[in-house]
Amino acid sequence: MYKKVLQCIRSVVNEYSDIQLVDSILNSVNDRQIENKKWITKSLERYYETVKEFPDLEGLPKTVIAAGWYGLTGHFIKEKYNTEVTSFDMDPMCKIVGQKLFPNVRFQTSTIEEFNFKQYQIIICTSCEHISDKVINDFIAKKHFASIVVLQSNNYFSIKDHINCKNSLLEFENSVKLKTLWSGQKNFGEYDRYMVIGL
Repeated sequence: MYKKVLQCIRSVVNEYSDIQLVDSILNSVNDRQIENKKWITKSLERYYETVKEFPDLEGLPKTVIAAGWYGLTGHFIKEKYNTEVTSFDMDPMCKIVGQKLFPNVRFQTSTIEEFNFKQYQIIICTSCEHISDKVINDFIAKKHFASIVVLQSNNYFSIKDHINCKNSLLEFENSVKLKTLWSGQKNFGEYDRYMVIGL
């Protein structure tokens, strides 16, 4: 993976000369990001078995990662489950960089409000601290009734772009309109990350 990251950074520097973008790419694959994305991937084992019985399913289960940044989550999911994976983000650069880093993932540019979630059996958003409760619950309401949703937030209040952190796992769980199948938290030193899996 690190060889791919270095190749991507070389390409970005040559084409865009944007040091902030380089920092962003490096941050997207730091040790905490990798640990968290592996946690998600492992936690989904039983649910990929469940969605094989999904109504009207043809072929492999389809997975989407909302606000997926450069696609690290999608990459791990694709490698482990060989599912069809789409990662989208509102920033067009995420698609450009993502395709260089993880060509095994499909990338789109879209907002959460505009994206159609109906065709996906597994829906993942690890960035709920960046998104209002209204936007999160509005997209949950648009999914297929049998789709499994995986959401993450944290209590990392000191980051400027974290507009919707939660004080506890229970607060996060109560803020989303899902029938909870499983929830848990993991400590990452400066903060705790919360995960809710539900219908």
